[in-house]
Amino acid sequence: MYSISGLTFLCVLIINVFNTRCEDYAEFNQKGVFATVFTPFNDDGSVNYKVIPKIATYLKYNGIDGVVVADTPGEGPNLNLCETKKLLDSWTTAGRPLGLKVVAQIGGSALPVIISLAKYAANLQVDALLVLPTPYYKPEDALQLVSLLELVAKAAPSLPIIYNDSHLSGLNVDMVSFFKLASERIPQFKGLKTKLEVALNVKSSNNLRENQNIYISDYLSISSALQAGFDTFFDVTASVYPELILEIIKSCKNSDDTAANEAQQKLSHLTNKIIAKGGVIPGLKAAAEIVTGYKFGDPRQPLQPVSQEDKNDIKTILEENGCRISAF
Repeated sequence: MYSISGLTFLCVLIINVFNTRCEDYAEFNQKGVFATVFTPFNDDGSVNYKVIPKIATYLKYNGIDGVVVADTPGEGPNLNLCETKKLLDSWTTAGRPLGLKVVAQIGGSALPVIISLAKYAANLQVDALLVLPTPYYKPEDALQLVSLLELVAKAAPSLPIIYNDSHLSGLNVDMVSFFKLASERIPQFKGLKTKLEVALNVKSSNNLRENQNIYISDYLSISSALQAGFDTFFDVTASVYPELILEIIKSCKNSDDTAANEAQQKLSHLTNKIIAKGGVIPGLKAAAEIVTGYKFGDPRQPLQPVSQEDKNDIKTILEENGCRISAF
């Protein structure tokens, strides 16, 4: 039998182990490049889950550190609840053995759907949650937005939470005030995904905790973001030509500003030309299919598919800029 002192020691040990596990699990310290991944569709419009392991392997092989699943470029708000859950299943199953971190975007839907996805993602033990606000009845100020995230935090108490500051949300909330309030009220709040201009304002006005970060989603400003001290990127272009972003990062680390700026100009010019041909999601999704050889399919309505003529033009643009083209 244990003595009272022995039992006390054992209880303290168990509590400490439990707390350590929770704290370790709630951290999200991965730096580098996260590809905001497209959701692949079959010809009949259903989600093509079978191709996801191939896409995951392609991204890992090309130096990507993690994936952001069901974000706006991945048409997350255009998926139903069952599809999103199965999509998260597929990416965690495919990505975890490869060492890819998985960030689950769960917002952009009605609050009960967001809460359901938060709980599901917690059971899957994804690495972090990325949260868009509700799409129609939007939070009107920083307090309302933080209150929304508190509900998500309660539903998934073990997961780090990152707010998704997407212009597509149509939200008009001051991110400086929001970041400060969220940091005070939500221990799991680990940061913000946003454009460089907003990131600079938030960083200069807030004392970020050691376990917080600002994640840049701005393909036009990768080089400038690195020079400003930012080190982690959530970007859709990493799903198309990850080598270009990695080239910018490598040049900046080597203090080769000329090479970094040249690579940045190439990334910006190439992406702008593709978007001009097919739009952000349809155009870049078509480009990803051309580069990887994997069938991503057309986007869902109301997004319009890229015509065959424009696909041919996108292929030419990629070839002229030295991108690898699959035999597909």
